[in-house]
Amino acid sequence: MVNTAVAYGIAKLQEGHAQQISALVNDVYEVAEKAFWIEGHQRTDPEQIGRLIEQGKIMTASIDGKMVGVVQVRKFDEHIGWFGMLATHKDHRGKGIGLGLLNHAEALMKDQGCTTMQCEVLVPETGVLEEKAILADWYKRNGYRLISSG
Repeated sequence: MVNTAVAYGIAKLQEGHAQQISALVNDVYEVAEKAFWIEGHQRTDPEQIGRLIEQGKIMTASIDGKMVGVVQVRKFDEHIGWFGMLATHKDHRGKGIGLGLLNHAEALMKDQGCTTMQCEVLVPETGVLEEKAILADWYKRNGYRLISSG
């Protein structure tokens, strides 16, 4: 669990904020999805993140004013919330920040009338990628279940 107070909230567009969030997401996905992409592929960029911030779809976790985690959250439809790009800075993993982001994203969607929360996990067509198996197990432990795969 986190020993320091973590502040969670919807990101505000500030100087350098989109670049910082983009860098965090790309650093995490570079490792977690390395087997899926050609070298140098970026999961997102500051322009996309800036648009998502302007739309109120990016939630961050901060400790002492330093951003340590991020998640994209939005309504999928009238009753289904969706989240993606869940990322925690490597120095703050295993401290409950990802779960805190997930809980706050779920609460936000519940406040907007959603009764279900959805996410997708990219996995290889054959074989098992350890990082993805760990992630899928983490989602299962936190109440998520596989609905479909393709």
